[in-house]
Formats: sequence, structure tokens, C-alpha cells
Amino acid sequence: MACALPCIVTGYSGLTEFAHEGNSYQVSVAGMVPVQDSAAFDPACDWGEWAQPDLEELRYLMRFVYQRRDHAQSIGVSAREEAVRLWTWTRAASQAATYIRELRRDIPA
Repeated sequence: MACALPCIVTGYSGLTEFAHEGNSYQVSVAGMVPVQDSAAFDPACDWGEWAQPDLEELRYLMRFVYQRRDHAQSIGVSAREEAVRLWTWTRAASQAATYIRELRRDIPA
């Protein structure tokens, strides 16, 4: 997104903190599937679930981005502008400081 490229993402979890209709193409979640990747995750542990994207919708969006390059380019430009404006180290540090202050309020003296 920061490179002004159109991104197709699964509309689920942490991505939704920054990816939205105005700066990306979101694929619906078809269902949840258990994490099963023995190369990266010990199969003896329960690693939870991953969101399985709707593959038909993914195909449609990939074709749409290819055929409507003008629209895809505008989405990419919007993503870049938003990334430059909002996703800075200064803003991240400010948000982290706010969260820490909120956590400290919950600690009894």
C-alpha cells in the first residue's frame, strides 16, 4: 500500500485497522480454518484459526484489478497518501504512549 500498489486483502483481523474500501480491495471471509503449517508452526500445539478468504470473490477482484487498471491505480494512490499521512513512527509512538497511559490507570497504586 505504501508503494501505491492496489492491494487485495482479507477483510479480517489486524488488517482492518488500516485497510478499508477506500484504500484496498477486501475479500470476504468464507470461514475459519485451523492453522496447519508444520514448517512454521509446531503441529503439537493448537495455533488457533486462520480466516479462509472467499476464493470466488478473490478471483473476481484479481480480474477486476487487471481489467480496471485505472480504478486500481486510484485505489493504490489513495492507499499511499493515507500511509504517508497516517502511518508514521511519530503517530505510532503517540498511540503506544496513549495505550500505556490507559493501562497504567488500571494499575492500583
